[in-house]
Amino acid sequence: MYARALTTHLSAPSHYTKPSPAQLAPERPRYGPYPATGQVKKSIPPAPVRPPPPRLHRTPEQQMVLSINKGDVLSIPEIDKKLLPSGLKKTLLLHQLQGLAWIRYMENPKFPSTQRDGVVQLWRQKVRSTKDELFNDLTQRFSAPREALGRGGIVADDMGLGKTLLLLVHILVSKDTEPVGADSPYCSTTLIIVPLSVLQTWEKEVDDSMEPGRLRFLTYHGDKAGSNMTVEHLKSYDVVITTYHTLRAHHSKKGLLFQVQWKRMILDEGHEAVNPTAKLTQAVMDVKAERRIISTGTPLINRVQDFGTQLSILQVCKPLHRAADFTKFVVKRLKDKDEDDRLQAEDRLRSIVRQTTLRRTKDMLRPDGSPLVPLPPVTVMDIPVVFSPATRAQYDQIVDLVQDRVGQLIALGKPRDISTFVLQAVTYLRLHCLASSLVKVEWLERLRQDVAKFRSDPSKLPEPQPDKMIQKALLASDFFDRDLDQEVRLSASITAARSLKLNFQKITDKLLIGEDSPEASTPSPKVQALQQELEGLPVGDKILVFSQFTTFLNKVQRDLRASGIHALRLDGSLSDVERRSVLDTFNKSDPADAAKWPKKHPRVLLLSLKAGACGLNLTVANHVYFTDPWWQPAIIQQATDRIRRIGQTKPMTVRHLWAKGTVEDRVRAIQARKAELAKDAFSWITTPVIEEDEKLARIEEAMKALGL
Repeated sequence: MYARALTTHLSAPSHYTKPSPAQLAPERPRYGPYPATGQVKKSIPPAPVRPPPPRLHRTPEQQMVLSINKGDVLSIPEIDKKLLPSGLKKTLLLHQLQGLAWIRYMENPKFPSTQRDGVVQLWRQKVRSTKDELFNDLTQRFSAPREALGRGGIVADDMGLGKTLLLLVHILVSKDTEPVGADSPYCSTTLIIVPLSVLQTWEKEVDDSMEPGRLRFLTYHGDKAGSNMTVEHLKSYDVVITTYHTLRAHHSKKGLLFQVQWKRMILDEGHEAVNPTAKLTQAVMDVKAERRIISTGTPLINRVQDFGTQLSILQVCKPLHRAADFTKFVVKRLKDKDEDDRLQAEDRLRSIVRQTTLRRTKDMLRPDGSPLVPLPPVTVMDIPVVFSPATRAQYDQIVDLVQDRVGQLIALGKPRDISTFVLQAVTYLRLHCLASSLVKVEWLERLRQDVAKFRSDPSKLPEPQPDKMIQKALLASDFFDRDLDQEVRLSASITAARSLKLNFQKITDKLLIGEDSPEASTPSPKVQALQQELEGLPVGDKILVFSQFTTFLNKVQRDLRASGIHALRLDGSLSDVERRSVLDTFNKSDPADAAKWPKKHPRVLLLSLKAGACGLNLTVANHVYFTDPWWQPAIIQQATDRIRRIGQTKPMTVRHLWAKGTVEDRVRAIQARKAELAKDAFSWITTPVIEEDEKLARIEEAMKALGL
């Protein structure tokens, strides 16, 4: 009502103004002066309409750099389709055509010649006096470059977006359009280095996507990596694929892989080689290659220096490829006490990542609202598992003993014993959540005895100094080791001291010698819940079941077999031949016939999280079960991406089983916190180096979780 009244008031003529001469003489022109005599002068012609300024024409290279500098990965131009090779069985999707253009540009970068060329590996053109000159964003100086631009980059697309096909097609495009000159020291062969677990994936992709003979391909691993090979033989192929293990084994003797000067080197799952002091990373560094590409679906880095190692491998953004310069210009400035300087350093690092990394995810939407890749829907469900009264009583008893023992170790002043014991205790608590029969009787009995010894005579314990002891445990010189294959994070009793010397997987293997007794009759709530779930799924669907503990997979496999469900098994104990056989059987089996011929047509595949989370294409399945939570959400996402990827045609479900009121609650809380931090595709680049006080805070939090 008030708005309508106000509108009426504003549109009414004012009572306090008189009409102008122009209002009284509407026939007069709207422009030009009105003389006092009322005579109208000759009208002034309207100003000519200026045409809009011409649109700036950008070359494809300039548009590419603009998209890279802005971080707008969806506006990257596509590759010219005339350059696509013949002999392809598959049609590339839009994001793959864009990816081809990106890789092609990154392998052939040029120093900016005008300001419109943007920033290329820290260099830009900037006005100095009256002309443009090369300016380095890192040193903030005008200077002539002393080193050539690096040729390569990081393809960090989400798992399941077709990176393997993308890279193979790029090799063919380069082969057809960029022949190696006679005077080049490099051959025309590409060396691809992969984990053993994905070796078959690359071989299968070549067979599935290319006509026979289109790409000359050699697997250099095992018996094929024998002494009868020669340098010239390797150079006769378009692609030589080997494993990280083979590369590392041949490094000390400078085998054939280090004698060839390759056209390019591709590291699949390249995040495995980020430790600059590890033998594997040193071997990768010593490979001679003109171009270098790192492929990884999980660009989550625990330390900023890890990204510096990737720059060293790629030889890009010089001088940051040198560890000393990366520390000077990046690491130290990220720890600056001045907040403005620190934020500026983070922005600079983010810019460097954009200049070197291509990252697209399945959840991205294009400007028109369409998904980057159309996939069937995925439903994620949590399935709580409730302990029986007897199982709950057993679990609570172990927790009480663990709390008492940690308090005793603190009082006794044994920092290394604290770290070892806490890791063991958490492992056994998590095993108890899966099946109480998995907890070793010997360990539990020894724990009872250790606790009882001091309970009977508390005077034997000195006055505890928990703060001091925690710090000693944390900062002990050999407590941390950067040469681990996997970072350890403890939950419930410890939220995580980074880089614990005791590798989680190795500790688990040492603790769980053998498996639980086949005669163990204690029912497992997790197995019972899993069986009920499997019985309710459609007959034509296939299922993946993940666990971090192979001993639990043993129990699941036996119990499922007893109920008439035959499940295949894939873990790190299998040879390459056995692994291929399992995957072939699972991919080719008909789940509809599983009831009649369960062994011939299995519909369930049991996988260890470590062996099955990466590199596998299992789109024949559309259900995933996680029987125990893991505190790294990226690992869980990797495992889920075995089914959620290009080629999936069925709706998918992901189900998480967890024991309520246990250590698994804490693991899930850590999962949620890490998932929130990882929402930004580039949030990982601003993670600071963990300092002693931050580590101490983590240990103190762990002790609080134990009630100490």
